[in-house]
Amino acid sequence: MVEVPIGSRESIDTNNLRMLRLRKLEFKQHLIGIFETLGYVFITVLYLKNMSFVRFFIRLCLHVVLSNPFPSSLPRSVPRESKRNLTKSFLVTLNVVNALFFALDMITGVPETSNGSGLFHGSLTLQIIGETPPSSRWTYVYYNGLIASVQFVTLYLSCILNTDDDIDEQSTVLPGSSYSLTQVEGDGYTGNCLVGTLHPSLVYWKIMNFSNDNQQPTDGDTTTYNDYMGHRFDISQMI
Repeated sequence: MVEVPIGSRESIDTNNLRMLRLRKLEFKQHLIGIFETLGYVFITVLYLKNMSFVRFFIRLCLHVVLSNPFPSSLPRSVPRESKRNLTKSFLVTLNVVNALFFALDMITGVPETSNGSGLFHGSLTLQIIGETPPSSRWTYVYYNGLIASVQFVTLYLSCILNTDDDIDEQSTVLPGSSYSLTQVEGDGYTGNCLVGTLHPSLVYWKIMNFSNDNQQPTDGDTTTYNDYMGHRFDISQMI
């Protein structure tokens, strides 16, 4: 009988870790896709209930950016500190936009229907079937809350969550055991893995504490920022 070597324990563990990293990254991208779709659905539904195309368009553009904040088509790579500052800017923008639009929904209330038909007939769009107006402002509270929550999670997934860091943090041995959390979690082949854990308040203040006050911006940082903003405000790149 001929024995076929299958590799050392170290090489097997290394390959398992590689697969685990790959699975975590795949699941992260899948989650981003799910929340990206949810955001588009809720933004569209709210538009059908408040008939404000301007708010719809601004929210849509913001959600496009949050879903893919640092695309591979950028003219240059974005340094870590610039990414942190941009992430903080995204969060501030998200807060301002959602708070402002929520206040507008509360102030303006339910739009009037056309010709007393009890149905909306669109603003800049034509609704063939017609949309029944909301019964009260609580509908706007509900959908504004959903949109803000989905966009916050999207920001966390696309800008904060690093699945590699997650694995490194889990490399310690579990108390009272000879196994690490990575070994218990899976080897990447089973599909059983933890992508990340979201603590909203901790993530929020972590982002808000991002600061570059102790560092003077260089010409390279300014050029990177200008290239990024010019690229992101190019509508053809957002579609």
